[in-house]
Amino acid sequence: MSVIKLGPESYRQMPWKNGGGVTTELWRLPDPESADGFLIRLSIASVATSGPFSLFPGIDRTLLVLDGAGMRLDCADGSAMLLDKPLHPVRFPGETAIESTLLNGPLRDFNLMVRRGEFDAELDVLHPATDLTVLMRQDMRQLYYVVTGKIDTPDRQAVSGDLLVADSASGEICLRAGTTVIAIAIRQVRHLHSV
Repeated sequence: MSVIKLGPESYRQMPWKNGGGVTTELWRLPDPESADGFLIRLSIASVATSGPFSLFPGIDRTLLVLDGAGMRLDCADGSAMLLDKPLHPVRFPGETAIESTLLNGPLRDFNLMVRRGEFDAELDVLHPATDLTVLMRQDMRQLYYVVTGKIDTPDRQAVSGDLLVADSASGEICLRAGTTVIAIAIRQVRHLHSV
């Protein structure tokens, strides 16, 4: 089984697209047709003030609050999304104009971005009460971000703040009891010659 473990030492700090803050990029699959673009991206942002979201046309976003009181997202069409509970994801198109309002102070959020039409992604938050064995599949890319606790693989261990990336892997990993993990399964829906 081939699984890559990434940790804080390998993550990259970078400014928000709109210049309003800084995000920590955990991992990205680059866009072969764009030097600065991506097809898939995972990041964590520290949000200190209310304000507009960056626009990402053609990108599907999934966002959840890691810690903090949360925020309200007001969309240009008059709809709104309330993120007032940690680890409850919401999904929305990246081209949607959104104004965020913090509910009670700073927060950190986890952000999954996927190029629409190229990949499809499912995000789940797992809280196993007992040890949970997960089968790695060769037909999809699987990523596991450890919020708390630990994950064991045959040759390494991932702890809080680590990310496991399994691409075309087979085998098993074990989520230890009491662990909280953000699990992401990504399927390619259109063939890309350079990926």
